[in-house]
Amino acid sequence: MACSEPDCVSTAGELVKLGFYSYPKDSARKFRINSLELKGSDSLLVEESTNLSSVNLPLDPSDTSITAYFDTEFGTDTVQIGYDVVSRIITENCGVEILFTNVRTLQNTFDSIRVVNSNVLINFKEPGVINENIRIYN
Repeated sequence: MACSEPDCVSTAGELVKLGFYSYPKDSARKFRINSLELKGSDSLLVEESTNLSSVNLPLDPSDTSITAYFDTEFGTDTVQIGYDVVSRIITENCGVEILFTNVRTLQNTFDSIRVVNSNVLINFKEPGVINENIRIYN
């Protein structure tokens, strides 16, 4: 965004949040993640974690999907996440913001996976908290 006028409030987020859950109870749980990397990246997003209840993956505005490779206590799994990239003018003075919408799973090897929020937005009620988009069950 180009300015900080009161009308220049962006709702766009750039991280998709994946939460981990037990099946069939649908209760949050922690996974031990040995490594997590994105296709095309030369660095690990997570390396030798203790236990995580969620991870945040950066979305690429120049693409329409990302692929993440997980090595967890349950083995290795892959998820490919698709999304639409939409440009929106906030105001003439503020310029354009990029929105990520229609988040969906294209492929995955987890036991079960479900999209719970298909738009990547900022959580204004709890600043710093990222809204969950996808639930992974194991």
